[in-house]
Parts: sequence; C-alpha cells; structure tokens
Amino acid sequence: MTFKSILATAFMSLCLVACSETNDEPELPEQPTPGKPVETTITITSETLEISVGESTPIEYTVEPDTATVRWESSDTSIATVDEQGVVTGIAGGSVTVTAYAASTSASVAVKVVLEPKVGDYFYSDGTFSSTIDAEKTIIGVIFWTGDPTADDAALRREHPECCNGLVVAAFPSMTPTPWQSNASSYGSTTGPWVEANLAGRYISPVSSWGRDTRRNYISGYNNTCALELFNADPANAAWTITAISRVQQFRETTPAPASTSGWFLPGAKELTLLINSEHDGDVFDFNDVAADKAGLNKAVINKVLETIEGAEQIGSKKWAYDFWSSNDWEAAQTYFVSSFDGTVMCTEKQNSYNQLVRCVLAF
Repeated sequence: MTFKSILATAFMSLCLVACSETNDEPELPEQPTPGKPVETTITITSETLEISVGESTPIEYTVEPDTATVRWESSDTSIATVDEQGVVTGIAGGSVTVTAYAASTSASVAVKVVLEPKVGDYFYSDGTFSSTIDAEKTIIGVIFWTGDPTADDAALRREHPECCNGLVVAAFPSMTPTPWQSNASSYGSTTGPWVEANLAGRYISPVSSWGRDTRRNYISGYNNTCALELFNADPANAAWTITAISRVQQFRETTPAPASTSGWFLPGAKELTLLINSEHDGDVFDFNDVAADKAGLNKAVINKVLETIEGAEQIGSKKWAYDFWSSNDWEAAQTYFVSSFDGTVMCTEKQNSYNQLVRCVLAF
C-alpha cells in the first residue's frame, strides 16, 4: 500500500467516526397518553307508562354521550310497538316491556296499554274485555254503558273508586221469576226508615217516591244493593227479607265477579233504562212515552252481541217481554220494575212473581 492509499483510508475512517458522532437517529414525535374509554349511559325517566289503544307517546330518556346510537325494542309488538325515535304506540290491551339499547348498556320501561271500553264489548271473568270473542277466556257479561257510575253513586265511589269505566250486564242470568219482597204485606213499610235509622252516613235510602224525589234518575244500584243486603242481614227483618237481593247473592256464588269490579248488584231504574234504551239525562219516566222507533235502541245492540255467546240470555224478546226488578224502593206494597220490551218504568206489588226477573249488573 502506498503512502497515498494509507492517507486516503485514514481520512475515510475519520469521516465515518465524525458522522457517527453527529448523525443520531431522528427523534419520533411524542405519542399521547391513552385516555379512558368514553362510557355510554342511558336513562328512561319513568319506570312505568300507561297509554290507550291507538295512542302514540314518546318515551322520555337521556343518553350520554348524546351522539350514541339508541335502538328500541318492544317485548310484544301485538300489544305495543316502538319506533327508532322511542315513540311507543298502543296496539291492543295488555302490558309490555319497552327497552332502549345503547352500546353495551340498556334501560327499560313497563308499558300498560289500556283498551277503551265500548258498548257491546265482551266482558270476561278476569276483568278484561274485547270487541271480539277471546276463546281462551270466560265471558260473564256484555258492556252496556260506558261512563263513570261513581259520579252518581257515592257508595260506589267510596268503596270502588276504580270502577269508573262503565256497566256490564250478566250474560247468563237466572230466568226464574221472583218476588221483590215475599212478605211485604207483613212488613208494611218501605225499607227507607230502616236504612235511614241504621245506615246513615254509609248508604242512602233506596226509596224514590213517585212524585217527591228524583233518586230513581241516578245510577244507584250499588248503594241500594248494599243497603238492602244489610237490611236482610238484620235478624229483626228475617220474616220479610228482600227476596230479589237474596237472588243476587245466589248469583254471585254461581258467577263470581272479577276482584277489579264492584261485584254483581241489583240495578236501579236508571241502570235498567240505560240497558234497554239510549242514554237520557231526563227523568226515567220519559221513556214511558217514547215513540216506538226510539224504544229499545240499546237493547238491540246488546242482544246482537248476546246472540254470539253460546247459552246467553237476551234482554227480552218479541214473544215474551218480561220485566226486571229495580233496586229502587217505592212504597210499602209496591216497587219499581222496568219492562225489557221498551224500557217503560212502572210499579207493581212487591210480592208479585209471575213476570219479574233479577238481572244483575256490575261496575268496572
């Protein structure tokens, strides 16, 4: 090797050492410290929600972060549906659970869908009703009036405030005529004095004098039945019990009423005219002079439904227009009955039993 080659090699080595000392690896940008993952939460404001069939209501809720995607689900879409915005719609009577899902979390609300009752609906032993027959349930009656019966009957309002939806007539009544009070002639009085002396503050007198008051024009059958049951329970009245009320008690044993109802009672004159004719705000005696084409309008609707129930008894017929005893008392020897033919309100001897029937009703 020449001196010149040695000198070149040394120079190259010196350059390499210098470069190794000055050309370090480039520094990478500093990486951010990983943060905690964002937690998704969803909260539904109410634990329960009640809507009617056909009603749509938005479910109130909050979700964090508000950009999270929420998915909704109904446990039974035949009862209630829910859309992607959380708006729930009632489809049929019943209860469902509506659940909101967001990421890995969820929240639920119990939704009760209330079916609005209609005249002519079937009424079942479990307290539910429907416009078509549910073959899996037991029919006990037909809804013949919708409204709040507790508005008239203070006793019903006090003891069954939940029964504010309407009235049901029994579908399978006893068709055996019965007197109102078997031994009325021996008693020689209305039931009013006994009720007023013994039940003041609990039940009002069932007596509605023909020309002196208008008690007969108000829904009062529940009050009257309770008062007359207590009349019968008094040993002092054992010789002249109200036979029609005893028939009601017998009917309760063979056809139990749902716990959610008032239980079966003997209807007053007002309830009976509502059953047979159209609704009327005047005196029940107005139906005594109603035109033939106006009489029995509601009865026709109810009978059409009763025809579809195997074994059910219709409200009268063209061949035999029997009468219904009212729970309104009148005078010592006579009391009110209502014709099943046209809703005419009349009075007859309490001891009569040739054409008068007990047809129980209940409030729900």
